[in-house]
Amino acid sequence: MKKILFLIALFTLMGGVNSVKAEVPSKQELTPTGSTFVKKTYKKFHVTGSPELAFTINPFDIGDNDKFVIDIAYPTTVGDWLICNVQEPYAHGGWWETISKGTSGPVELKAEHNKTTSLVLQAGNNDDGERDLILKDVYFYKEEGNVKTSILSTLGGTNYDVEDVAEEVGVKAFDMTNVNVADYQALVISFKSPTVGQWVLNIDGVEKIISAGTKYYKVDVAAKTKLNTLSLSVGSGPFPRANNFDKLYLSNPFTISSTEDWADFATAVAGGETELDAVLTADVDAGSTMVGADADGKRYQGFFDGAGHTLTFNYTGSDTEVGPFKCVQAATFIDLHVTGAISSSGQLIAGLIGKNIGATTITRCANSVDLTTNHSDSRPGGFVGRSSTDGANITFSYCVYDGDITAAKQGCGFVGWAAGQTMNVSHCLVASTSVTGGESNFIGGYGTKNISDSYYLTKFGSSTEGTQLTEQLRYSGQAAYNLNQGIGDGAWFFGQGNLNTSIVDDLPMLTNDASKKVWGKSPEYTSTMLYMNAGGAIPNLVRMKAIGWYFDGTESHVVNTVPADINDATVLRRTMNYFALKVGAARATTLVVPFTTTSLPTNVKAYELTMEGSDVHVEEVDHLTVNQPVLINAPAGEYIFSAGTTGLSDVPMETGQQSNWIAYSAGPTNGALIGVYNNIAEPGQQPAYNPFSYVPEDYYVLQDREEGLGFYRVEEANTIKITSFRAYLNAGGLARGFIGLDEMVTGINEVK
Repeated sequence: MKKILFLIALFTLMGGVNSVKAEVPSKQELTPTGSTFVKKTYKKFHVTGSPELAFTINPFDIGDNDKFVIDIAYPTTVGDWLICNVQEPYAHGGWWETISKGTSGPVELKAEHNKTTSLVLQAGNNDDGERDLILKDVYFYKEEGNVKTSILSTLGGTNYDVEDVAEEVGVKAFDMTNVNVADYQALVISFKSPTVGQWVLNIDGVEKIISAGTKYYKVDVAAKTKLNTLSLSVGSGPFPRANNFDKLYLSNPFTISSTEDWADFATAVAGGETELDAVLTADVDAGSTMVGADADGKRYQGFFDGAGHTLTFNYTGSDTEVGPFKCVQAATFIDLHVTGAISSSGQLIAGLIGKNIGATTITRCANSVDLTTNHSDSRPGGFVGRSSTDGANITFSYCVYDGDITAAKQGCGFVGWAAGQTMNVSHCLVASTSVTGGESNFIGGYGTKNISDSYYLTKFGSSTEGTQLTEQLRYSGQAAYNLNQGIGDGAWFFGQGNLNTSIVDDLPMLTNDASKKVWGKSPEYTSTMLYMNAGGAIPNLVRMKAIGWYFDGTESHVVNTVPADINDATVLRRTMNYFALKVGAARATTLVVPFTTTSLPTNVKAYELTMEGSDVHVEEVDHLTVNQPVLINAPAGEYIFSAGTTGLSDVPMETGQQSNWIAYSAGPTNGALIGVYNNIAEPGQQPAYNPFSYVPEDYYVLQDREEGLGFYRVEEANTIKITSFRAYLNAGGLARGFIGLDEMVTGINEVK
């Protein structure tokens, strides 16, 4: 069963037909005006490998200046660079400072090296590749008088002229008025290469964020005849930034809503319409029909918009480079989900593209296609089979592969085989649960592999690409939050639901359900980020502060005494005994707290559950008892449970101070209910971070399913987790589920 929930986006282009008036072309290019980019001249230093020098300064004399600065214009892309006092310092007893790959902006020489008499800049030896270093300036700086003395012109190199460059937010690529868009469905912006940093598109005063890594961006204009104002400006990201805006055009994309439309689309591409833009307007079964072919005039080169829909593709046979798109050349795919299965005795099969030629971008796409190949040199890829011609670079942004792979060898999460190209992977997830013959978590083959802010669930062979999706990252919401950063506007975003309810969604997902969006919050009492869903309820560990707790930057610790090494009392808080419970639309949940209340909040009912044979006996209670789990019935909302009338004041703890500790038992029980306390330690202990617990096999957990709201049996160990301060039912594994919860509980006594 697939792990990702896909909700159809409420984004479709109007029209729904693949024919337009003969006098209206499928595309009309517009002439942009109003650019505010300016010309800049930098210096480029080129080396063929390590330890070749970019430049030498000998003698080096900082004089009465305070700093020596190397200002890097664009992020370094291949390997590290070294600032040192002698070439190959590691072999000649010298010192060195590392400029890591990806660095841009001013780099200051460390103060302890200011007295050096010679200085060189050389290519580092962590990647012995050919590389360029583009410098904005090299200068000495004197703080008194704010004096900067540039020496860049004395260092050689070659002039690197950039006709259009921005050095701050707001610089415009175009700024237009009264743009006629009549008779067209979409406005499309293309870039010469995937964007670095964000851009901001403004249409009639409404801003849309274009995320980093974008090659094409499309806006629905079907309901408009004219745009009063239209501008594209530089958003957040690294500076300076070259203007890589390319074209602005109007489009009537080929609309696909059925199997027949897909076949017609494939026929059009085969007939030479390789640059045809297309959009899905419904979920479509493609059968086994592939688009494009590896021949001149046959490779798909257009802009394909899934619009939040699902394309189903199934194939069984012996072909190589099989995928819904057989061969593409510098194509763009956005907001598409592909599902199905491919089984072939051929190699290099993939869930989206069999073979890629040219610079292709794939953004906010998910792939659930299962891949099976017994070829002796299999190399299947979740998205792409082969990308192995000059310039066949691929940029993946905000993508998920969660299909299963069975291969003779060399199975890969994203690309089966890349031969010397640049593969960029940012904010992506490989969530396969079954991998046979795996080699690389993301990219197979060789070349430059830039993988950042990306996760994998199951390791492919011994691959180290990406970050392991640990339980802490999964269940705290941190991974979903990180994956979603900078995603821009589109049909989907990464989300993860139920962070503060009894059952959490197992994995981050691409979705358009706003309730599943994960937000971060830094409370006043800690600088550590906390994660929550859009409703704003912060995690239970934080809301339940009957005892002391603190963050050390990576883990949370629950203690009854403040550790002596915690010097800043503001990072550790305690609260008088209370708990904030959030009840959802199902109107029921379970609860256990480490204190006794004198009453219940208004409109809240609480019940103790006991087993009588195969029946559950329900008894209403008028308050909560310390460590006694109960069933809660209440309208949707948030309710405060507190111990007596002590109030909700938040008081910092002093070092060594004892909090109002109430002992936590390992699994507090009350009749048939067993409570859950995570992150809880006995006095003097500090527990490991563990935000959720598995419900044991043959026990029952409260769920709202199609059959009804009730307790359902856990049929397999280590499959269902619940949060702290919740409970599960011990009914002896007597039945599949206990059903019978109504808006007003009258009993759970029907066994199914």
